[in-house]
Amino acid sequence: MREERVRANKTQVQLGAHLGVTFQQVQKYERGVNRISAATLHRIAELFEVPMASFFAEDPGEAPASPTIFTVRGGEQLVTSFLKLTPERQAILVSLAKELANEAA
Repeated sequence: MREERVRANKTQVQLGAHLGVTFQQVQKYERGVNRISAATLHRIAELFEVPMASFFAEDPGEAPASPTIFTVRGGEQLVTSFLKLTPERQAILVSLAKELANEAA
């Protein structure tokens, strides 16, 4: 759910307002602390224009094969900040990230 929310450039406050819940409730949904009802999940899927099935792993017990930007600390903040940059600055940041990754390898 968090990945779709960030992709849609929505905050937890905005999603909460759409669902009629607080941003703290959205945080609990995203962390898996509270369950999401089918009706609420349907509203979220409609808002993000994705099928409900996209929120489910093929194997419920299966963890992602590799980390995603949304599962590493600071990843969500990085994406949110990146989207606010001009295309020129995005290109500079991508170039810098590639250079740093090459140095780390």
